[in-house]
Amino acid sequence: MGEYDVISEVGPAFATKREEAFNALTQIATQSPELMQVAGDLVMKAADFPMAEELAVRLKNMVPPQALGGPSPQMQQLQGQLQACQKALESVTQQLADEKSKRSAVEQKRDIQAYEAETKRMADLKDVNPAVLEPILKKVVYEALSESLHPAVAASITAMAAA
Repeated sequence: MGEYDVISEVGPAFATKREEAFNALTQIATQSPELMQVAGDLVMKAADFPMAEELAVRLKNMVPPQALGGPSPQMQQLQGQLQACQKALESVTQQLADEKSKRSAVEQKRDIQAYEAETKRMADLKDVNPAVLEPILKKVVYEALSESLHPAVAASITAMAAA
């Protein structure tokens, strides 16, 4: 149902290209053996024998990260600095936790001492005659209430205290 123009190019087959690549890479690796450390996986990937792919995967795991486009030396330096900062932060956090613990212990000790002092005062007051304490208590209550209440309420309390 129509005419079509088709252009066909005849070139080597995929297998032939693979063989040519393997031969070229093998020749380069023979002349520069140190190249196998960074490109050995590519040589094995182009090879056409059993388990060549598995060998390529293993060799790729041994290639330095820089050869695979991994972190540059500057990036590695920054990563090192980041790790150092993280360790310093952990240290400071631990010191802060230690100081909080010490402060908590000091506050707890102070609270215990205050409780013991109050208990001693109460024990000392148990033998005091209540009639002696009544005017003192009225005065304490009056002073506490008069400072925080409206003057009219304070006057009323004063009248009650005098009675």
